[in-house]
Amino acid sequence: MLRVLIVEHASIGGFMTHYGWNSTLEGIVPGKAMVTWPVALVQFYNEKGKKGKGMRRKAKELGKMAKTAVEEGGYSHFSLNDLIDELKRQPWL
Repeated sequence: MLRVLIVEHASIGGFMTHYGWNSTLEGIVPGKAMVTWPVALVQFYNEKGKKGKGMRRKAKELGKMAKTAVEEGGYSHFSLNDLIDELKRQPWL
């Protein structure tokens, strides 16, 4: 959790990552640019993207989209609540 708070700090413009899934989310949600250094498997696919200003712009756009999705009324928020409601209706719970 501390790592996420550090990444979200206003003085952090971006960071270097091996581009695993956790690091990807930790950078996208606050809209931070990432310099990637993939080391294995899917990380090479995760790292593809534009350079410089374009990369920073896209990171901010993705961050806004991620925040909107999890806010009340957002798609992910709606989907999670829908799943919870469906599970509550199941007789085996």
